[in-house]
Amino acid sequence: MAKLTQYFEDSRKKLLTECMNCGLCVENCKVMEFLPERPDSDEIMDGFKSYLSGGEGNAAMKLKADACMRCYGCQQEEYCPIGLDSLLINEMYWRDWEFRTQEKPYSRVQYDNHEERSRKFTTPEEYEKITTVKIVPGAKVALFPGCNVYRQPDKVLNMLDIMDAIGIPYSFVPGVEYCCGQANRGSRGDTEWMELAGNKLVDKLIETGAETVVFWCPTCACHIEYRWDKFMDALPFKRISFGGFILENIDKLDFSGAKECKITFHEPCKTAYMGIDLEEIRNVLRAIPGTELVEMAHHHDNAMCCGCRAVNSKPEIGNIVTEARLQEARDTGAEKMLDVCHNCHWIFRRYQIATGVEDVNVENYSTYIAAALGIERDDSMK
Repeated sequence: MAKLTQYFEDSRKKLLTECMNCGLCVENCKVMEFLPERPDSDEIMDGFKSYLSGGEGNAAMKLKADACMRCYGCQQEEYCPIGLDSLLINEMYWRDWEFRTQEKPYSRVQYDNHEERSRKFTTPEEYEKITTVKIVPGAKVALFPGCNVYRQPDKVLNMLDIMDAIGIPYSFVPGVEYCCGQANRGSRGDTEWMELAGNKLVDKLIETGAETVVFWCPTCACHIEYRWDKFMDALPFKRISFGGFILENIDKLDFSGAKECKITFHEPCKTAYMGIDLEEIRNVLRAIPGTELVEMAHHHDNAMCCGCRAVNSKPEIGNIVTEARLQEARDTGAEKMLDVCHNCHWIFRRYQIATGVEDVNVENYSTYIAAALGIERDDSMK
């Protein structure tokens, strides 16, 4: 990924010299419809050009950057006639902001409460299990859970239990110590750290000797396609999502603990927009006896975001998106809304706790699958 920093600089020059202010990247931004007053696209792009050339920018530019949900919905090539990466524009802004406003750029703690929450919601034995590298000689499969999920360690334990139930030998590379590079520092344009983190993880995954690496995190899946595939040498292992791996091995699982339940499904917006895992997890859920799946109004590649990053950087916008998605779940009449991404789960549950309105039973799909296997575990977000 040594070309990554140069890619940022080349993209900056391209934006400043070739952008025609056509407005397509603004027009197709998924958060725009939720803004009380939609800024003018010319004003937004002129603001970015000003800021990225050393100027002050403007309020419209800042609103666009802060309201970004990082949903990857702007990644379609046809959204920019000069082939500029629309998401990268925000990342370039955040990178410049770090260096222009912070005495020590990227000096904030990378994983603020991950270790604390992991310890709080696990026994000492469980904590050691989810934080220790396990390399099984001869294992053809390795599991990487990602880093951000460690705020909800029950999901990591669910993963390991499901992998054990499948019964295929596997190695395990834990998160936090290892990261794909897309955590907070990377997504805010710290290209040097992103490169180091990605290479460190790849080196450890290669060390396991696995032919297939199972990735839990939707953000990891998108970052691999969005960055790794452009800036790394060809990976010596096949990659597959956790849901895809379960589907491949569905015949090895005993769902004797399953109960009848009408569910709806909130897929991660980023993988939906990138065309990843549109059916794999649905087919896993359909294979669980007694499960009836009903779709929300927005689904598959037309899915709706949970609010994601905007919930933190622009909550007056992000919370509107969160509530809109929960309303779609209510409208289905489902008993449960199953989410996939741990961050979606974090967003929904924090919103419900803050508002005191918990009429939608939000559950992670790993919890649902584990329960069907007879494994009961408390949700750390309950």
